[in-house]
Amino acid sequence: MTVTELLEKIRAYYLTRFEEEITEKENSGFKIISEPELFDKNGDIIHQGSFNSPYRNDLVVVKDGKAIESIMIDTENKLSFNPITINWTEKMEVTIHPFQWNFLSIETFQNIDNFQILEDWFNGAFNEKPNQSRFKNAVHFISDPYNDGTNTKIDIDLGSGLVDDFYNLLDALEKTGLNKIEIK
Repeated sequence: MTVTELLEKIRAYYLTRFEEEITEKENSGFKIISEPELFDKNGDIIHQGSFNSPYRNDLVVVKDGKAIESIMIDTENKLSFNPITINWTEKMEVTIHPFQWNFLSIETFQNIDNFQILEDWFNGAFNEKPNQSRFKNAVHFISDPYNDGTNTKIDIDLGSGLVDDFYNLLDALEKTGLNKIEIK
């Protein structure tokens, strides 16, 4: 199995769970708003954290024209596989452990000095991509980076984002000067 095939399976596992939740709510008579951006009371997109990033919720359940519930979709398990280490570029090694598409953690083993590259990646990946499905093919969330003195860690919800978004993330991480990362 190639890395791309593995990533497609991890993404599909999450999107299957997402689709099941949508179908269940719709079959119960609710209207669903899928992957909405969060807005403030003035209609402006809410930005948060050190990346000043927007945020997407997974689902909003609507009854009688009013939002009654906000749902974050989660997978109960991870696909099982032995960690895979690849040389993403000549400069950067990547080890991929089993992870959830909707919540992956990146550990860098060194500090990141230029976060603008990651902010730019997220803002591009956050945008909806045209497609034929009910999903927006958009990444939902990036955490503030946290640093323990020698490592930077970042959590990301890839939402309905594409495998290309994952690969573009690796490219962005490489541009920050990293030479080794782990994804868990």
